[in-house]
Amino acid sequence: MGELVSFDDYISRASEGQKEIFYLCTSSRALGEESPYYEAFKDLNKEVLFMTQTQDEHVMSSLKKYKDMELVSIDSEKARNLLDELNGTKTSGNDNDASDSSETGKSSGTLSKEESDDLSTWFLGELGSKVKQVKVGTQTSSFPAIVTNFDSPAVRKMMLLMAESSNTELPMTPVTLEINPKDPIIYGLYGLRNTDPELAKQVAEQVFDNALASAGILDDPRVMVRRLNSILSRVVKN
Repeated sequence: MGELVSFDDYISRASEGQKEIFYLCTSSRALGEESPYYEAFKDLNKEVLFMTQTQDEHVMSSLKKYKDMELVSIDSEKARNLLDELNGTKTSGNDNDASDSSETGKSSGTLSKEESDDLSTWFLGELGSKVKQVKVGTQTSSFPAIVTNFDSPAVRKMMLLMAESSNTELPMTPVTLEINPKDPIIYGLYGLRNTDPELAKQVAEQVFDNALASAGILDDPRVMVRRLNSILSRVVKN
């Protein structure tokens, strides 16, 4: 169980030199603790405030700072960059912690740098206008992928309501996809592209939609039911 914490309480427990108050807007603490964005902060023993009220997202985005501390949502690109600094690494398609040797990658179940870059390019081609960039991540450890640079769930919901009232369709804003070269799904997808391109495309789209769902910005999960059934059908047949 969590407890109510004031900003002053948070600041009193913050690490020496820390200049940010980390938070995550989520519908419940349980969902927050399962978030892929929370995982890296938990591993670093960084406290994260879970904001569970509907209005919290608007308040936090408007407030921006408390005293000398910047308010940083852990699902933001800013948070990813701070994590890179804390870990002494850099998350990019050209500089990642995937193995530099393809042979080492094969033996460890991790894609090499060359393989990771190749798969990133493939993802970009398969997902098209849904993404503006595909990165190779260094932070995600138990999730195939996450998305960053997206409209917040509250903003997205408001935009959808406005679009519905004017009887117009709201396109998805392109996001940044960050894939995890150590994840078994991503590792397996590298070879699946050549052995079963159709299934590989379905898996890539599902990985992307799962990342959107984790971020709380998948507009309608029903759109992926047919794809999921197709993937499950292939699995049980094999």
